[in-house]
Amino acid sequence: MQKLTESEILEAIQSGEPFSACHEDGAFEIKVEEYCPHIGTAIHAGHTLRQDLLDNCLLDDAARLLEEDPFTDSFVSDFPITLVGRDSRYEYDLNRGPDTAVYDTAWGVEVWRQPLTDAQRETSLAKHARFYRVMRALAAQLEQRFGGALIVDTHSYNYRVREHAAPPVFNIGTEQVDEERWRSVLEVFDSHLPRMKLPGIEATLGWNAVFYGRGYQATVAREHLPQTLVVPLEVKKVFMDETTGQPDQAMIDAVRAGFNDLIGVASDVFVRVR
Repeated sequence: MQKLTESEILEAIQSGEPFSACHEDGAFEIKVEEYCPHIGTAIHAGHTLRQDLLDNCLLDDAARLLEEDPFTDSFVSDFPITLVGRDSRYEYDLNRGPDTAVYDTAWGVEVWRQPLTDAQRETSLAKHARFYRVMRALAAQLEQRFGGALIVDTHSYNYRVREHAAPPVFNIGTEQVDEERWRSVLEVFDSHLPRMKLPGIEATLGWNAVFYGRGYQATVAREHLPQTLVVPLEVKKVFMDETTGQPDQAMIDAVRAGFNDLIGVASDVFVRVR
C-alpha cells in the first residue's frame, strides 16, 4: 500500500479517481476501489502507540487490546470505500472530541507513568484532526457525487469482562441520528441484522441497548455534513476471545458476509430517500 501525505490523500479524493493508501505516519488507511454512496469505518481497529508513548504507558499490550476493537476492519473490508484507524485509541480516541480524545485515565485506570507533555498531546491531537479532515473530505465528495453518504461506523464491545443486561450481538446507537428522516434506512438494519447467519449463535439486535451513538464521528457528520448518515454499529465480541485476543475466523467471516449483504440494500434505500 502506498504511503501518502495528508495533502496527497486530499488531492486523490478531490480527483475522483480510485486509490488506496495509508497516511505517511501509518495512523490510518483509506481505500477507494470505486466511488459509491457508502463508507465502512473502523476507527478503533488499531493497536499502534508511537514509541515515546509506549515507553511511558502503564498498560501492556493485552490491557490495551481489551478496550480496542481488533478485527472490526475485517467486517467492512469488502466495502468499496473504507477508512480504518491504525493507531491505538490510547494514543488518541477518534470516538471523542479533541477536548477528551487523549486519556489520562481510561476505564478508571491510570494510563501513563508520567503525565504527558503539552508537545505529546499536541502531536496526538494533530493526528486526530488529520483523520477528521480526511473523513470530512471523503464524505463531502460522496455528498457531491451521490447527494449523500452512508457511513457504517463499526465498533465492538466486551461482554465477558463487563456485565450488560442481555447484551445483543449487534447494537445501534441513534442518539445523534434523525430517526424520522432516516427511518427507512434504519429499517434495513433492523430487518437484516437479526437474520444474519452466524455459526453457533443467534444474531440479535438492540437499539441503544448498550451504547447510544454519542461518538465523535457521528457528531462531525451532524455538525458539518448535512447529507451524511452515520450509523454507529457495535458488535459484541463473539468473534474473538476478548481476554486473549484470539480471533474466531469463522465468525469474523460470517459477520463480514452479513455486512456485505446488508450494505447493498441499505445503500440503495439511502440513495432513494437522502
